[in-house]
Amino acid sequence: MTLRSLARARIIRVRPEALVPGLRRSTVALCTASVMLFVVMSVLEFFYFQRLSGGLSSLDIRLMGFSSDDAVAWLTALGEPGREAVLVWQYSSFDLFFPAVFGLALVGLFLHVASRAPTLAQRSKRTQLAAGVLVVLPYVVVNYAQNLFIVQMLSDPSAASIWLTSATSVLVMAKFLLALAALAAIAFVFLRGRIRS
Repeated sequence: MTLRSLARARIIRVRPEALVPGLRRSTVALCTASVMLFVVMSVLEFFYFQRLSGGLSSLDIRLMGFSSDDAVAWLTALGEPGREAVLVWQYSSFDLFFPAVFGLALVGLFLHVASRAPTLAQRSKRTQLAAGVLVVLPYVVVNYAQNLFIVQMLSDPSAASIWLTSATSVLVMAKFLLALAALAAIAFVFLRGRIRS
C-alpha cells in the first residue's frame, strides 16, 4: 500500500462509549470529567501546593491519616498566601465538584453492571438506582465533610484543635476506604454477572 493510498484510507472514529458496549454517554462523560479533575488536582498538588508547603503533602491525600502536629506543621508551612491559594485553587474550585462528579460516575458504572447481572437485572430501575446510591453516597458525604473541616482549618488555623484534626484525619482515611468499597462493589456485581451469564 502506497503512502497516497494510506493517506486516502478511511479514518474509523471510535466513540468512547463503544469501547464498553451499553455504557451510556452520560457515564462516559462523567468518568472522563472525573479523570480530568483528578489529573488537574494532582498536578496542582505535586507541582504547586507542595512547593508552597516546602514539600509537605496536603492533608486530604494522606491515606494513613495525620496527627494534630502534622496538620499544624502543614498550615504553618503554607503561610497565609499558601493557605489562600489552596482554598481558591482546590476547595473553591476543582474539589468542589470532584466528589459529586466522581460519585455520579460510580453510580453510572454501578447501573451499567447491575443491568447485566442476572440478580439485579430483574429488579426495577428505581431499585437499581437506590442500590447504586447507597453504595456511593457514603463516599461523597465523607469527602465533602473532610473538605469542610480542612477549609475551616485553612480559613482559621487557630481552629485546628486536636478534636478537629483527629476528626479530619479519620474522614480522610474513611474517604479512601469508602471509595475502594464502592469500586469493589461494582467489580463484585460485574464479576457475578459475568460468571452467571
